[in-house]
Amino acid sequence: KQVRELLTNYGPVSELWFDMGSLTPDQSKGLYHLVHSLQPECKVSGRLGNGYHDFSVMADNQLPEVPYLYPWQTAASIYPETWGYRSWQKHIPLKDKIEEKVRDLVKVVARGGNYLLNIGPKGDGSIVPYERDVLRGVGNWLSMYGDAVYSTRHTPFHHTMSWGECTLKSKTLYLFINPQYIGKTIDLPCEGIRRITVYATKGGRIPFEQKEGHTSFVVPHSSESPWIVLEAEFNNLSLNKDVNSALPLSILTGVPLYAYTCGDYYTGRSIRVGHQWVSDKMPMEVAYLQDQIGKDLHCVINGDTLQLSLDNKNPMKMKTKWRDLNFGLPLVRYPVGGTMGNIPEKLFSDTLNLNGWKGVTSQSKNLSYGPFSACLVMQDIESKSKVDLPVSISFNNGVYIEVNGQLMYSNFQRGKDLKTKVILIPLKRGKNRIVAKFYNRFADRLIWNFEPLRSYLCYRKKLPDTIKSKKLNLVEVVQKSTAFPKKDIDIINVRFM
Repeated sequence: KQVRELLTNYGPVSELWFDMGSLTPDQSKGLYHLVHSLQPECKVSGRLGNGYHDFSVMADNQLPEVPYLYPWQTAASIYPETWGYRSWQKHIPLKDKIEEKVRDLVKVVARGGNYLLNIGPKGDGSIVPYERDVLRGVGNWLSMYGDAVYSTRHTPFHHTMSWGECTLKSKTLYLFINPQYIGKTIDLPCEGIRRITVYATKGGRIPFEQKEGHTSFVVPHSSESPWIVLEAEFNNLSLNKDVNSALPLSILTGVPLYAYTCGDYYTGRSIRVGHQWVSDKMPMEVAYLQDQIGKDLHCVINGDTLQLSLDNKNPMKMKTKWRDLNFGLPLVRYPVGGTMGNIPEKLFSDTLNLNGWKGVTSQSKNLSYGPFSACLVMQDIESKSKVDLPVSISFNNGVYIEVNGQLMYSNFQRGKDLKTKVILIPLKRGKNRIVAKFYNRFADRLIWNFEPLRSYLCYRKKLPDTIKSKKLNLVEVVQKSTAFPKKDIDIINVRFM
């Protein structure tokens, strides 16, 4: 009734920002369709849950590490520890707080998102002077650099840069460079740049060099803070292609394409919605595990669109290259909070502090932690070669797995039944670190299993011989639907051979 009242009595409403706990899929679906039946142009936020939304919303104060293809938003507070007024709130120096928020704003925009910033007014509705001055400070920065922020697109590059951030508008790249890089040479993985200038002065050309798919230049001296902003203009931008010189093609290589989805308020996570490879070898067939049988694989190879129905023909028993693998002692940390899909980047650091982690000899646990609980499992593996490692996993509601800091697998299911699946984790030659987050949203106990296997069953299907090979072959796996994706494309168990 309240939703109907809001959308029928007060004129056009551009957005309804649902912020609630956990609805059933039918409840989320009903509210979503009610909104659009009354006001088709009204946008619905991701926290309605169960994938029914027009834009997704990350966890509070969470910033992504990758660009997302579908509309999304970060909801942040001026102080991460509170969303309301606190008379005892401590304030860092004003300049530092302004620069903190400017850095966060640029990071969100460079990954294609919208930045929603909260303040906490006093009981009489007045704004705290410190918070007012922070907003004015961000506004002053935007009055100078707004063209590099507003109406821009996310970075065209497929990975983050150590030196800073990048946005795109028309024929211009806007480069936001950390002042720590003054006097240092930075690299752009592209060619086609015709001019690089200092944004603030609208002049002062910067010398640069282009060769072999890269553009490099020395960051000029500047007093700008928190970003040195440069304009890189181009006619035809050519991104450097990471060419796979060997088959098979797995999600260990190539370019992953991501979105963010919300199961409910507590279970937002990144999901893979596509993957692209460039290879100088033409794949001839697709290999896959049993969980893919009965599915349709939607892919585009050298411009030809294919729908491959994966069947149970041509099974092959594969043995893991066990002798190539040196396993470290599995480590576990529990219970841990946070969102289901949030694995801290610091866990992949070589200098990780292991306080709070426990070594385990058993690769599964049944723990007395109820709903809203989670545990982290870390497995270090040294591999003598590129290896596909089959692992049997079990989880209550959610599992989120990264290898060497890259998302490999994400899954969330409602209910209390235990889920079990075999996944094929691709490992690189050398050191690998697998971190898995097992999440319990509804069950009475937290259960996890992570068991490497010595063999697995694989199936193969030939690709149509009508596809023509090229010097460089573009292989893409894509979502079938153009609607907002609700789940991971789930190709961890697919290989192009």
